[in-house]
Parts: sequence; structure tokens; C-alpha cells
Amino acid sequence: MIMPGGMTRLELAARVRGEKPDLKVVVSSGYNPEVTEADSLAARGMGYLPKPFGLARLSSVIRDCLDSD
Repeated sequence: MIMPGGMTRLELAARVRGEKPDLKVVVSSGYNPEVTEADSLAARGMGYLPKPFGLARLSSVIRDCLDSD
């Protein structure tokens, strides 16, 4: 989704990480075309959580993100 002002979630993540490079980020989306984006996000050190998801999957993705370098 696009936020007010036209900023995307990835632009927001990049801006915040510019100020806090060690910030852990998990991106969630319900759009199927973005599934192919998961590898790209992982390469940038971000987790990906496709919707819909349950509590177990949410916990797993957050844990993986926190444990990553």
C-alpha cells in the first residue's frame, strides 16, 4: 500500500534504517505479486510475512528477523 504522501513501505524502511542501520524490519503484504519480492527483501536484511498469517507464523518470522545478522 502507498501511505499518505506517496511513500511506500520500503521507502519508509529505507529512511528509518538510514537513521538506525541496525533496525530489524518485517514487511507484510497480502498482494501475491509481492511474493517474488521475498528474496529481494531478505537480501536487504528484511523479513517478509505474507498475509494471511497466524500467530505461529508471525512469531516465527519475527524470531528469524531478530536472530538475523
